[in-house]
Amino acid sequence: MKPLKIFIENFSEPAVWYADWAPIIVALCALVVSIFALYWSRNQYVNSSRPFVWAIDFAVLNEKGHLIYLPQRIAIRVTNAPAKIIQARYHFYFISERGKEYIHKNKESVAIRFPDEKSQATYDVGDFEQLIEKRKVGEELERYIRIDYSDLSENKKYMYESNSIYDFQEKLWKVISEKAL
Repeated sequence: MKPLKIFIENFSEPAVWYADWAPIIVALCALVVSIFALYWSRNQYVNSSRPFVWAIDFAVLNEKGHLIYLPQRIAIRVTNAPAKIIQARYHFYFISERGKEYIHKNKESVAIRFPDEKSQATYDVGDFEQLIEKRKVGEELERYIRIDYSDLSENKKYMYESNSIYDFQEKLWKVISEKAL
């Protein structure tokens, strides 16, 4: 009797390599795009959620609803995000042909301010009338403010700077220059 030879060929057709690897390649591409999008959106968030700090003249409302400016007081405003004030400088001085004569200098450092529409930090010079009594004929009174600040994580440093001159007729400060970086 002859031996019976049986071959069972139950093998599937050989698949093309990309049929098995295509889902893996797509998944890896999606992972790379997701990581890039995460990095990009985090940078955009950090850049758009920075604090903004500036100094303005302080004013109150009288009974008739008119603004009364208090030249001795400066309001420090913070918006958008909390800020860490690294250093704030307030200089008041007379300008004449002799140069600058400082009548008030102060430096504050390290304070955390939070944005709030209903509150604001202030800086008060004290007796303003006593300061301007020292004025001589022909002298101008100027105010210099510089605030160095950062966000709470201290990733980036920012700066606000302002120069103002005092108008003795109108009894208020007129801004000469303002700079924010």
